[in-house]
Amino acid sequence: MRRGEKLSLQWSDIDFKRDNTKTGFGRSIKMNDDVRVVFENLDIVDDKIFPISINSLRLCYQRLCNKLYIKIRFHDLRHEAISRLIEQNLSIPHIASISGHRTISQLFRYAHYKDPI
Repeated sequence: MRRGEKLSLQWSDIDFKRDNTKTGFGRSIKMNDDVRVVFENLDIVDDKIFPISINSLRLCYQRLCNKLYIKIRFHDLRHEAISRLIEQNLSIPHIASISGHRTISQLFRYAHYKDPI
């Protein structure tokens, strides 16, 4: 998901019965068991799941990266996830439906495939 999509997620967007999260773009994203457990154990304090600003997220992420001595932009995580989906041999239309890309050319700008040796 895009940063803005994550930060705008509301509890009403989650369908725990179907194991999917829904975005405003009419797509579903499968929720794994680890995420489900975390969500089910969070205290609901706001309509939003992540009631923080983009700037707060940026600062928290910067502090985490500094603490771990890593240098990776938050947005690069999206590139990485899409590349891993391609390596799992999922179909291109399936990956595009997960990532929310409207065209294949947009999707391939994100994908960095590593050929297994």
